[in-house]
Amino acid sequence: MATLEEIKQLTTNKDHIAFAEFILANMHELDFPDYQKLDLMQVPHLVRNIWAVDFRNIESNDVSMHFSGTAIDAHYERNITGKSLRSFYPEEDYKRNISFYYDAISHKKKVYSKRIIHFSDDYINKQKVVESLFFPCSNNQTDINFGIGYTYYSFLDHTIKDQLVKF
Repeated sequence: MATLEEIKQLTTNKDHIAFAEFILANMHELDFPDYQKLDLMQVPHLVRNIWAVDFRNIESNDVSMHFSGTAIDAHYERNITGKSLRSFYPEEDYKRNISFYYDAISHKKKVYSKRIIHFSDDYINKQKVVESLFFPCSNNQTDINFGIGYTYYSFLDHTIKDQLVKF
């Protein structure tokens, strides 16, 4: 089971920590939270940045976004709830991050990531920092059937080194 101290070593973001506190409190000393029993209305101020992935059909590579908060949808400029992850992740990002998450799921690990995405066109040349905290979920404490995460997006005027941590 993850501890709040482990998470605080990875991030100082108060909303990531509040999300972790919510998840850990709902684990009831178990190894994994049960996504279907979580009441996100206990943390309404965080919901816009929360997302959940449905892993029940992972063997057939049919993984979809089960829930996406409004900040997540705004980032992708559309509602992605119910959509296959492949349908909205850019190919390069999909290969880099989804494979990391799949590996974490297969080993039943939590994930913290902080990475840069570069945006550029005729009018903008900015970098966006994407900081995420993710917990695998299980309704039987054996099989991972969902995953829930909190992501915060911010613009940055300097570079940082990408962090991808399984714990």
